[in-house]
Amino acid sequence: MLENLWKDDAAAKYSGYDELVYRANILGQDPSVTNWKGGNISGKYTEKDYDGQPVRVLRVKGSGSDLKTAVHEDFVGVRHDPVVRLYDRKENGGGAIVDYAGYGAAVMAALWGRPKEVIAVARRLVKPGLKVDDNALLIATWPTRTALAQASWTQNPDFHEALFLGTKGTLETARGKLIRTYTRPEDFSHWGADRQNRKELPLPRLPAGRRNGAEHFVHSIRTGRPFTPLCRAETGLLAQEILDAGIRSQIIAYIQSVVPRYVTLSRSHEMLEVIPFQAILTTNYDTLLDRLGGACCNNLVTLHFPELQEAMTLPFLLKLYGHVEQPGTVLLARAEMQAAARRSGAGQELGRLLATRTLLFVGCSLDRLLKDLDGLSLPEQHQRRHFAVAAGGRNWQAPAGELRGRYGIEPLVCREDRIASELPAFLEALVREMGRLGESQPPAEVSAAQETRA
Repeated sequence: MLENLWKDDAAAKYSGYDELVYRANILGQDPSVTNWKGGNISGKYTEKDYDGQPVRVLRVKGSGSDLKTAVHEDFVGVRHDPVVRLYDRKENGGGAIVDYAGYGAAVMAALWGRPKEVIAVARRLVKPGLKVDDNALLIATWPTRTALAQASWTQNPDFHEALFLGTKGTLETARGKLIRTYTRPEDFSHWGADRQNRKELPLPRLPAGRRNGAEHFVHSIRTGRPFTPLCRAETGLLAQEILDAGIRSQIIAYIQSVVPRYVTLSRSHEMLEVIPFQAILTTNYDTLLDRLGGACCNNLVTLHFPELQEAMTLPFLLKLYGHVEQPGTVLLARAEMQAAARRSGAGQELGRLLATRTLLFVGCSLDRLLKDLDGLSLPEQHQRRHFAVAAGGRNWQAPAGELRGRYGIEPLVCREDRIASELPAFLEALVREMGRLGESQPPAEVSAAQETRA
């Protein structure tokens, strides 16, 4: 039975930071409820920074072995706002995968350098209130090895160790110790056999200048000697790239899982198939346009296409944000699309199309259309007239005016609650008009762009 050591009369003397120290001292009197590695006690307070400005601070006691005698100076102060960003996907890029898999990524980078492939799975499995993942797996491969980093905010008990599985044995860390297990050639390699050949390996004492992080940093700066691989900036940068590649892979996998593949083409798609387009541009991840007939859909290109400018001299279907069935071409943000367009010269070629062909933008968001055109650094011109069929949502007039004035694009706005019926009706009327004109003159060259993303 645990003894309650808390004394209300004694605690009444303290408040704020002082009360935190008192709580730590009381907790430390019972080693059975103390985690010697830390994570026992913390508090949030408003303090003043070096400039005298108020700042929210999280005070944390690292080790739990000396809680009984802890004083104010033993509690590390951490700015609270960066800690909160751990739970913000937009600010941090993820949850547990960024928090804990980052350690594994750093070890991978330090030991083996840049991997050939990285994949990851990050999910919210236990904590429903989070907006980020609470568990994740990060897997990297090299020509002769694979590595797995597991990240969890819910594991009990905690596990912060490393395991190296080799052909001649296994190395594992265990609370500061290095253990080797193996089976001899004459042993049957099965559960239990390796337990017979398990021993702790002696670890050399670290030399001066490498006994802790602060000492190593100062020593390397003063002597000019290189940092150990795990502490080098290049290692940290590569670890970030490994994390980014893993996060990217799991986002693309999610897109692949939700993009419709076996749905019937809509009436609008049927009409688009009839119109003799010379160019179709889409920011969609889905493959519905890929299934249309016609010359342009037989020439499907992305911004990663090796001979993009030459391909765009023919009828083409350009998927600005990549093809979901070709993960290496998928772009996840407008900034990525802009960079790819600059490298490929697509912006210059699209500028030429705006000046020489009439483009019809179908199913687009006017706001996104405007931002994508701006991102492609297209020339602003008014000599040729283009059209965009779009749903008239809230505040559509402003982007419509800019599209009209800067790019010569005339928006044909449908009511948002009626676009499912008005868009196919418009396209049917367009097909009839083209048929009527075709009886009296050669068919005009028509281009289209569809801008709604999945």
